[in-house]
Amino acid sequence: MRWHNSLFGYKRFMGVERTRAALEAPVAETLPRCPHLLVSSYVPGGPEANYTVMGLGRREHPPLIITVTRKLRQVPQPAFGAASLAETCVDDELAAAAASFVKEVGLVGPFELEFKREGGTGRPWFVEANFRFSALVEMTSDGETSLPHLAYLDALGGDLPDTTPTHRRICWVDEFRDWRLCATGQLTLDELCRGYSDVNHLSLFDRDDPEPFDIALRRAREEAGASLPLFELVLARLLKTFEEVGR
Repeated sequence: MRWHNSLFGYKRFMGVERTRAALEAPVAETLPRCPHLLVSSYVPGGPEANYTVMGLGRREHPPLIITVTRKLRQVPQPAFGAASLAETCVDDELAAAAASFVKEVGLVGPFELEFKREGGTGRPWFVEANFRFSALVEMTSDGETSLPHLAYLDALGGDLPDTTPTHRRICWVDEFRDWRLCATGQLTLDELCRGYSDVNHLSLFDRDDPEPFDIALRRAREEAGASLPLFELVLARLLKTFEEVGR
């Protein structure tokens, strides 16, 4: 079981307990000062078992499924966090489950539905629904079907272009989050950088539009503190690898 004190508002304060007895103590301690406590079942499996289905709910048409992505790494570990390394994949079962959910609830607009496949059985479990864009939405534009653009056209009542999902593999990394797995001792520097061999899309780095990256870079350097040399090393290796892959 996992528990989350929503007063703190961030997943790094989650705890994972293996038994009901162990879970009762933090729940009893938290409830008197924070009645908004979320407790949910923990699905066995690492971050690579987590999937996100992105698409668009429409009023007069069936939902559009644009991209299915799979986490390769996440921050924070181990329970549930934001993807720091992810890839596109083909998963018809999850795409169908997402479309069925969106149709049943009557959602109109962009969505990101998260699922986890149980370790050992592969059984899919619904995790949560986000009716918004996240950083992973960049993977839809790289796949030649931009979800924000489709949402804009649909809101204006215009015709939508062909939305057949691309089978091109996109490997995406959050250059300002992924390095923390090394800083916190969860991965060695070699293990971390080995994951960059197939990266062909970064969260913010773009030579044609450098300002968002530069702003985030200044903030990341301030937050890195004593780990700044590690941050600079990892970022330099990642950018070098990215440039080589893109040639």
